[in-house]
Amino acid sequence: MAGYFRLQDQRSVSANTQQQLEYAIDVGPNRNLVVQLRITQGAAGASIQLEHAAVNDESAYTSLGNAVSATSAGNVVVVHQDALRFVRWTITGLTGGTLHFLIDVIART
Repeated sequence: MAGYFRLQDQRSVSANTQQQLEYAIDVGPNRNLVVQLRITQGAAGASIQLEHAAVNDESAYTSLGNAVSATSAGNVVVVHQDALRFVRWTITGLTGGTLHFLIDVIART
């Protein structure tokens, strides 16, 4: 069984930031994730790092796989196995410009 989640609607950021806890997605018992990162405008130095946690608590989040470069526009699909229950994003390394992106997730057991 699979489920679709919009992890982030179109968003613009001009500084390093994290998705707020209340907007993290709960993938329930699904442990395999296919993530599509749509970068509509890149920004200097920017990377998108996914994070996951067993509980939706700030201190519980840890990196999920490697960060994805977001310095130029494009579509990136990343597959993760054995993800924990809650998933969110964080932007790191942004040194200039404004990053525009959105993130979709297909989760399956």
